[in-house]
Amino acid sequence: MKHDADLTAPIPDHLGRGDPRLYLRQALARDVRLLPLFRFFASADGDRWPRSSTGICIDGFPRSGNSWAVATFRKWNPNVLISHHLHAPGPVIAALKQRIPTAVLIRDPADAVASYLIYRRGAISVRCALAAYISFYLPLMRYRDKFVLCPFDDVIADPRSIVSRVNSQFGTNFHCSPLDAQSRSEVQDEIKSRGRALGVDLRYQAAAPQAERVALAREVKRQVVANSLYVRAQVTYREIAAP
Repeated sequence: MKHDADLTAPIPDHLGRGDPRLYLRQALARDVRLLPLFRFFASADGDRWPRSSTGICIDGFPRSGNSWAVATFRKWNPNVLISHHLHAPGPVIAALKQRIPTAVLIRDPADAVASYLIYRRGAISVRCALAAYISFYLPLMRYRDKFVLCPFDDVIADPRSIVSRVNSQFGTNFHCSPLDAQSRSEVQDEIKSRGRALGVDLRYQAAAPQAERVALAREVKRQVVANSLYVRAQVTYREIAAP
């Protein structure tokens, strides 16, 4: 498969090309009082909003295991309505206020932001992505004891950890079971299928040659760590993840 020649080219640290929507989305999502505007702005995501019939909210900053967590939970609990993939603190807080069992996914900012930049490929700056990371988790600090925090590595290694933590904290009885190789493959195929339906470019993900993906990730991660907002993102990560 042929790949773009600039696959490992640095991502410029300036306002993301053609994507001021992200800035507006994050600004609206920080304040629960502005949720009606956020909801109007993100009307295409209406079926994922927390509501009275929602059984669980599973959300986090992009590239933190969201698709894997939701797909596995849905496989085990096909009849449960899930609020997911809104990637904003407002809907999470709204779910908590409705006493909906909530799992927040988290990943080290160096890895999460680098992966997100690769995923968005040129549409967003390093600084904007770091600001979005901080803007997601910072408003959730005051609600830290109201939701379960699920680290990326735990979610990927064994997504049953989400179910067990939610059941323990909220007294729910969601189902989960071990994933054999075939089940994992089925879930991964479903995620890829949904990605293609949404127009996701898989060249910069698992389909890309391993050497190119590693080189790209190393370079982008270097830019993330070098940015002035990185220290603040790392502090936010450590504070919300603290026991």
